[in-house]
Order: sequence, then structure tokens, then C-alpha cells
Amino acid sequence: MKKVYSIYSMAVLSIAFCMLTMTQVSCAYNEFDAPKKMPVAYCDSINATYSGKVQGIIALECGYSGYHEAGFANGDFTSYNTLKVKLNNETFNNRVFGSETMPPSGFSNPENKNILKCWYDNGALDN
Repeated sequence: MKKVYSIYSMAVLSIAFCMLTMTQVSCAYNEFDAPKKMPVAYCDSINATYSGKVQGIIALECGYSGYHEAGFANGDFTSYNTLKVKLNNETFNNRVFGSETMPPSGFSNPENKNILKCWYDNGALDN
């Protein structure tokens, strides 16, 4: 005896297939959008150099007692050379500007984040 599928059964299967497909596609994206670059005119108007402002901001926002000090397991930010590891593997960019999970309590001054972003967007140089 042959089974005949009703229109209702086919509709349910079609909806289930579509939902499964959408779930698979949506899981292919990152948890956050890529951070956008700061406006060039803004960045040109500030001194976003490592020695000029960035080093002090990193010490204030990231390198306080117990965090990102020498020997810290998740990155030593006490010098440019040790910070460069996190710059090169995109961890710094993703955590500070992407998911915004660093610093954990947010920036003490929003301008500090803008300065870091300008510095990063312009190559994060040791200047």
C-alpha cells in the first residue's frame, strides 16, 4: 500500500527545511560586526602615536594592577613589543573595538577609545 503525503505534511517539511537552513547560515557569521574605521579628519587632528598618547592610555585602561602586567597570561601590555603579539593576532582589535569586552568595565574616558582606534587604524606603529 502506497503512502500519500498530504499538502499539510509537505508544508511542514518545507518550513522545517527552511528553518534548518536559516540556522546554519546565521551561525556562519561572527558574533559581532567588524569594527568601523575612525574618520581620517578626526584622526589627523589628534596625536594618536604610541609614545604620545597610546602608551599612557594602555597603562591607564589596560595595565592596572593584576591586568596586562609583565607575565600576565592573557598578554603583557607593558611594552610595545609584548603588546604587538595581541595586535598581530587581532585579539586587541576584536576585544577592544569588536566585541567591546575590554576593558571589562569600559573606558574611563570615551576619548581614550577613539585615540586607540585611530592609532590602530593607522597601523598601530611604535611611534
